[in-house]
Amino acid sequence: MFKMLEGGRMVDEQNRNHWRQGSYDSTAGRYVGEALVVLAAAPFVQAVATHFGNRLAGAVDESTRSAVRRFLRRQVEEQRGGASTGARRLLLRPENGWGKIIVPLDLPPEGLAQLFDLCDEGPPDGIGFCRVSWVRDGWICVPRVNPEGALYQWDGQAKDWIAG
Repeated sequence: MFKMLEGGRMVDEQNRNHWRQGSYDSTAGRYVGEALVVLAAAPFVQAVATHFGNRLAGAVDESTRSAVRRFLRRQVEEQRGGASTGARRLLLRPENGWGKIIVPLDLPPEGLAQLFDLCDEGPPDGIGFCRVSWVRDGWICVPRVNPEGALYQWDGQAKDWIAG
């Protein structure tokens, strides 16, 4: 679980390997990059449902897109006590521990709406812990233990993971 790094510093290997951004600063002996705001998935999804109601289910216009961006930024600010951070993403942790979900602050409403079903479904069968992130126009899932380079894509219509 812990690993010795340069300079004799110990780090939590499990958490260090996930979602680090930026470049490695050899003088500081650490990765330099954006801060992630970590939230539990269920309360976040409940906040989305309370705030947006059915607005995410129907036709999405530019005002809905702007509202989603404002909502996501406000979630970051609330977690940081109103302080503005350099964070551009939220990290959601599902309560049953199946993975980590990376939510960019510029996530489109369609992606936010899919989080309800994605969180309920969990990971693809048999893969254990995984990382879920929004890439271009859809959610992808990458298993932590992934010797074959497996990748799964979320099908919003079928509400299921598809090997891809």
